[in-house]
Formats: sequence, C-alpha cells, structure tokens
Amino acid sequence: MLDIPSDSSLSADIATRALCHSVNRVTDEVMGLLAHPALQRSNRRRHRSQVRQISMYLCHVVLGLPQNEVALAFGYDRSTVSYACHVIEDRRDNKALDELLIGLERIVSAMSSVAKGYRYE
Repeated sequence: MLDIPSDSSLSADIATRALCHSVNRVTDEVMGLLAHPALQRSNRRRHRSQVRQISMYLCHVVLGLPQNEVALAFGYDRSTVSYACHVIEDRRDNKALDELLIGLERIVSAMSSVAKGYRYE
C-alpha cells in the first residue's frame, strides 16, 4: 500500500523547512553584520558550517523541533543535528558567542510567533 502524506502533514513539512531556512538566513546575516573577530572564521567553509550548526541548534532548542525534523529541513542526518547542538552548547562558554546566541534566540522566537500566527489563520 502506498503511503501518501495528507495535505496538512505536507504543508506542515513545507512550513518547517521554510522556517528553518529563514533561521539559517537570519543567522548568516546577523553574523555577517557583526563581523566580530571572536565570531568570525577566516575560512568561508568554516563560516558556513558554524552558521549551519547555530541554525540547527536554534531550530531544535528555540523552536522545539525534534532533531529528525531539523535534519530533514536542512538535508542532513539526525546525528549531524545532534552533533551541532552539542558543539554549540559547548561553545557557549565563549562570552561573545553566548551573547550572539541570546540575541538570535530572541529573534527566532519572534519569527516563530509570527509564523504561527500566519500558519493558523
């Protein structure tokens, strides 16, 4: 028997992906604007990796999305999301990064509130 997702589960999946993509874009923009030496990486690949890890962390922690949903939204395995969350949590000892995360958490929380308002109207 073919398992076809319902329209509501499909639209929820699209909404989750869109929200995770938005979190990633905002994280990238904020980190680019700050241009603080403690937050920057000299290598562009490392920068993208750090942005992705922070975004995955925010999607899981702030949005409360299960790691498997975050993994699907980013196109990675759940273990990659788990690793990203551990890395970012361990790096919160860095005061500059912790302050950045606090600000991003507030932004993502506001984005989530707006998204929920539009999603359920």
